[in-house]
Amino acid sequence: MAELSTAMIRSCHRGLLGRNRSMVAEVFEIEESVDSLKREIEDYLDRIHREALSDKEARLLHALHHVTGDIERVGDQCVNIAQRAIVLLREQQELSEPAIRDLNDLFEKTTQLYMKSVQALRDEDRTLARQALDLEEEVDQLEKEYKNNHLIRLEQGQCSSSAGVRYVEILHNLERMGDHAVNIAGDVLHTI
Repeated sequence: MAELSTAMIRSCHRGLLGRNRSMVAEVFEIEESVDSLKREIEDYLDRIHREALSDKEARLLHALHHVTGDIERVGDQCVNIAQRAIVLLREQQELSEPAIRDLNDLFEKTTQLYMKSVQALRDEDRTLARQALDLEEEVDQLEKEYKNNHLIRLEQGQCSSSAGVRYVEILHNLERMGDHAVNIAGDVLHTI
């Protein structure tokens, strides 16, 4: 499920910045699988008898319930980005070069954060989880910085306001992905 959500992030990234409709469409196709897996995993986890578990296993079960939701929500943020990409493509709205650079950077940081969090969960690696938390602070800062940069470009007439609205929304979607990734890292630190 986490690998599928990672594929969604990458498809969003390439589809949006490469203006590639088929890559954007992949996001919606993969999302159906992520949603289906979430239901199946939750059904499985719900069938586990908690009273037969050790304390550590019970904490892990609880964490896996949370993680499953966070992974699915990362996919939801990808869908939001894909929807915004469709509007940009359909209305032939162009993002400025600085906006594209900023989005590319934030996509890369967010993907790295998400992958670190998932790997921390897989390996039960608290050090990786802490690294993910540090990276999330950087993602939050970059979102603010890039929004401010956008406002300056708007004031200087370097950006269109219609494409700019989508740009700011996508920055926010990426920051939200980072929040869900940090929830995963937090579960590693606090429950595993």
